[in-house]
Amino acid sequence: MDFSSDRLEHSIIISALYSVGRTLSYVAKSSLNPAIAFGLVFFECCKDGHWGRFWNLWIYSILPFVGAFFSYAIIKVIYRDCYEKQIQAGLRE
Repeated sequence: MDFSSDRLEHSIIISALYSVGRTLSYVAKSSLNPAIAFGLVFFECCKDGHWGRFWNLWIYSILPFVGAFFSYAIIKVIYRDCYEKQIQAGLRE
């Protein structure tokens, strides 16, 4: 498979993906970056004085670690046989 070297195609793809991302974040009113979400919610709570939604930030602080743990466990389960075969062949210690 050969990639294109045409700059016009690259710029169209990049601008289309950027537009889709901006539209989805505007419509959903969400942020995928935990630092930005934490800052937005914190300053919104400071401005409004309502701290009830501040306690929902555990999602942005805890769930990345939970996801990392689950992905590590899944990788260990999937590649266990591969690692054991490499150890038996003397490729790993």
